[in-house]
This record gives sequence, structure tokens and C-alpha cells, in this order.
Amino acid sequence: MKENSVQLQREKCFPAWDPAVRQEARRFAVLLAVALVAHFQMIANGLQNPDSLWLGGDYHIADSWELSLGRWGLVLVDLLRGGFVSPILSGVGMLVLYTAAGMLLVRVLEAQNSRPLRWLIPLTVVLAPQVLITESYLFCSIAYALAFLLAVAAAYWVQRLPRRPGVLLGALFLMASLSLYQSNVGVTAGLLLMWLLRTLLDEPEALAAFARRLGRTLLACALGLVAYYIVLQLRLYTTQVALSGYKGADSVGVLHALTSLGTGIPQAYRDFFDYFFGRTLAANYYHVRPVYALLFVLAAVALAVRLWQIRRHRVACLLAVVLVVLLPLAVAAIDLIVPETTLILLTCSPLLTVVPFVLTLCARYMGERRLARAAVWLAVGLTVVLLRGYLLQLNTDSTTLLASQRTTLTVAQSLLQDLQECPEYRAGMPVAIIGQPESGNYPNLSPCYDKADSLMQMGLLFHSPHANAEGWQQIFKQYLGVALNWSSRDQVMEIVNTVEYQLMAVYPQEGSLQEIQGCLVARVA
Repeated sequence: MKENSVQLQREKCFPAWDPAVRQEARRFAVLLAVALVAHFQMIANGLQNPDSLWLGGDYHIADSWELSLGRWGLVLVDLLRGGFVSPILSGVGMLVLYTAAGMLLVRVLEAQNSRPLRWLIPLTVVLAPQVLITESYLFCSIAYALAFLLAVAAAYWVQRLPRRPGVLLGALFLMASLSLYQSNVGVTAGLLLMWLLRTLLDEPEALAAFARRLGRTLLACALGLVAYYIVLQLRLYTTQVALSGYKGADSVGVLHALTSLGTGIPQAYRDFFDYFFGRTLAANYYHVRPVYALLFVLAAVALAVRLWQIRRHRVACLLAVVLVVLLPLAVAAIDLIVPETTLILLTCSPLLTVVPFVLTLCARYMGERRLARAAVWLAVGLTVVLLRGYLLQLNTDSTTLLASQRTTLTVAQSLLQDLQECPEYRAGMPVAIIGQPESGNYPNLSPCYDKADSLMQMGLLFHSPHANAEGWQQIFKQYLGVALNWSSRDQVMEIVNTVEYQLMAVYPQEGSLQEIQGCLVARVA
């Protein structure tokens, strides 16, 4: 009797003893383990993209550059992690946050009663190709993953809490998310629109309640955006930093967004379509495009079935159709706010919520008949095929980037040896290494290069001369542990425009290492 009393008291004080909580903890552990295995090649080899190589290094604290882009919260995350840029810390920490976001997404979409969806929805997040792209930004991947989690949490609080605390907490979480990465505004906007659609289809007669939820959604998003903008302006004022024109950061504003709707709306629909059915934003190989198409068809059938069931509620049916049409605009909200920007896979995180929503529609509205149940299991099977495509794409991208890293380091070691044999180098002459190995005599040898994401195909170095020249400096410092007497950026640009440089051979050919304008130049491409 006494033992039972102690057990009850322990369960009351420590909810983790609750069986449901233990089950969620086990699911989190299994999902995280799957994510770590899938991303092992990236983490183990410390793979990174040119941005990460150029800006990151072994230590990074966000400065005025990040602030000029409107990301005033990045410095807080950098200070929390001590500024250290570690592939293991960044990779594991990022996957922990994405796994948590995937599990929270199950609750936001109210899919926790479906056993298959409790597993599939988080997997569509942690195995998505853009998570690997985020991972290649070693110096800020944890912050970007946290931004996604906070955006999902913002929608969760708006849904689950009473009106006033839900709006305030949702706005606070949205503001925090935007301070780390602004494109995640589409995560919160999209999830809240999905919530409105579900509640409308579940309670078509409760239009007054729908109107209150719509007002709560708009108010939370507006407060979050306004709070983010006010804090941003205060930070800019106190630090005497101006917004950068990079990716249209300096054009953010309500008036500008309204006057640019004619550009932003078509762009949002194009990006939505291209993400799922094109090859510009996502590579979309390994049969993922037909799987997307079939999943969308099943979701359309589920919606049609539910609309037929509630056909007497004509206003609700019309509103539901309108919300479906607006969904691409919600998840691509950054296109409406900053039409000048160009979406890349990194900024497509809001679109990660679409497939989980499609699965939720299929499980929720197909009905209980045998044919409907078969359609639900068909959606589950298609998602498994989709995850197989994601896994292959992860391997493709990481293998391509690894091949580039190996080639670049081989060339760097050879260059260092050749430089050390030059008397000019030993005399202290400045050095400039210009060009990408892949654009010269060292093509990427990855067997799946053609199917890799465009950023992974780029390798470790940017295309432009001054950028890849500075990238070579980081390669020698980070990978070879050597600090040379490097030439300045202005000097590199002057050298590139000379006739002597244009007539140089490409490394490792004879004449690929010459003195130009008092600088020892190696032309790699």
C-alpha cells in the first residue's frame, strides 16, 4: 500500500513517469536516431557549403552583417553556443530541434491519434533535402532549425490556448522565429490556415467560431510581425546599422508589400509549384514528383468527399475552397513580403508542412468505408516511397559535396607544396589562389553529381574570383592549418583583369603559378 502511494506521488511530481510521455520520449529517441544515421556522412565529414566556409570558420558570432539582414536574434543563439562552430555540435543540435519540430507538427495538425502519421510526419521533416542544406551552414544551422521550431510552436499556442494568451504567446514565438530567419513566417501562416480549414470542415455550421479563429490568427501574425519590426528598428538605431539591399531586406514594409502584390502573388504560386514539380528549388529526383502528384490527388479526393458531406453549408464550402486556394500564398508568405528575394531550398522550410497536411486530410476525411481505408493506406505507402526518395537525395547531396571537399583539399595540399618551392613565397610575397577546381582540371567525380542540389554541386567555393580567393584562405586555415600572406580582395580583382592573368595556364599545367603585380598567383580555373 505504501509503495503504491509513493508511486502515485512520484507520477504526480514527475509527469515523465506517465506512460504517454514515456512513449513520446521513445519515439523522439528513435526518430532522432534515424535522422542521425541519415545525416551521418554530413556530420562525420564536417561538410559545408561556400557560405559556411567563407563566414564561419571555427568561431562565429553574428555581427552587423546579420543585423543588416534583419536577423537580430542570431547573436543570442551564437552567444548561447559560445560561438564555436563544430560539425558535431551543429549537426546533432540541429537534428534535435528539427525532430522536436516534427513531433510538435503532429500535434499542430491534430494527427496524434493516427499511429502511422505519428511516425511519418516527423520523418518527412528530418529527412527532407532542405534540412541537409541547412546543415551545410555550420555556423548557423542550429539557429535556423530553432527558427523553424519556434514558428511551429507559434501556431501551436494560437490553436491550443484561450484567445488572449494564445495570441500573445503565438506572437512572441513568431517574433523570435523571424529574428532568426524571416522566411519561417510562412510556417506559422501556413499552419494556421490549415487549422482554419480543418475547423471549418469539422464544424461547417459554426461560422461565428470560425470568424473568431480567423481574427485570432490574423491578430497573432500581425502582432508578431509588428513586434519583430519594432525590435529590429531599435537594434538598428542603437547600433547605427542600416538594412542591407541583399535579398531585398531594406525594402520590407507594409506599403511596399501591398504595392508589390502583383509581383508577389504569381511568384508565390510559381515557387509552390516549382518546389514540388520542378527542379529549380528542389532537385526532385528519385520519383518524388509523381509521388507528390498522387498525394495531392488523394488530398483533393478527401476534400471533395468532405465538401460533398457538408454541401448544405454552402458558405462553409465556399470558404473552404478559398482557403485551399490561399494555401500556397500562406506557405510562401515571404514572396509577398519581399517580392525581390529569390527563394532557394534553404528558404523553403514552410513548404515542409504541406505533405504532413496532405496526409492529415487523407486520414481525416476519407471516411470509414473499405475503399476509403485503402486510400488512406495508399497515402501512407506513397509517403514511404517519398521518404525513400528523400534518403537517396540526402545521400546524393552529401556524396557530391564530399567528393568536392576531397578534390579541393587534394589541390590545396598540392598547391601548398608548389608554393613552398617558390623563392618568392619563401621571401614573403603575397599569395592569391583563384578559381574552383571543378571549373578547371578537377571535375567533380561524384557518380550522382547530376542529381545533386545546385548548392551541393557548387562545392566548397563560390564562382566569383574574389569570393573563391577568400575561400582558399579559409581552406588553408581550417583544413591545412596554414596561414599564408594573402593578397587583398582589391588586389585580386585587379589581377583578374590583367592580360597576364588571362593568358595563364590552369593548374597544374606549366605556367599556372606566376608573379603578377607583386603577387604570387595560382590560377586554378
